[in-house]
Amino acid sequence: MGNKPTKVDNDFHDKEEVAWHEAGHATVAAVICRTKQNGGIVTTLIYPNNGEVTERGRSWLGQVRYTITGLSASDKAVISVAGVVAEVLLDDDQIDSYDIITHWKYKEIEPSPADLRTIPRTWKARTAAVERALGLLREHRALLEAVVARLLRKGVVPNTVLQKFVKRFGNPSHQANGKRQKKRSLTK
Repeated sequence: MGNKPTKVDNDFHDKEEVAWHEAGHATVAAVICRTKQNGGIVTTLIYPNNGEVTERGRSWLGQVRYTITGLSASDKAVISVAGVVAEVLLDDDQIDSYDIITHWKYKEIEPSPADLRTIPRTWKARTAAVERALGLLREHRALLEAVVARLLRKGVVPNTVLQKFVKRFGNPSHQANGKRQKKRSLTK
């Protein structure tokens, strides 16, 4: 029979998922900040859960902090859904927005409670946010992967490092590293 995943395997899987989630937020926030040309600040980090009770029982937690002036409600919604969209891309890089919304409606995936605060309640507005986030993350895949790699290695991507990544990888013409991610189940 197959080997059972160990606690270390599960811990790394959780850390990787959280890194992709937070990198999704940070990537989209940095791209929106660049398009607004207002010098916003975006920082992200992940850290081990030291006993905090979470809805998903996560062993790793994360957060993104950003200060970007002139954000519309739709910009905030796109940044908020980008976390769960990036997690889904880790599982299936060919997924489309319709499937993401379907998984969300059936509660197979769901943004975090903190993210839901700035996400509209209508499915039409949610779909628009998911479509835009998915497009930006695909267009800036190399930037997303650089942020993920840094989070997994160092646990933090300060604004200064993120801005260097944006200069290096932020151009949509940059291609991602070409590695196809292995698919995993979308269920919790």
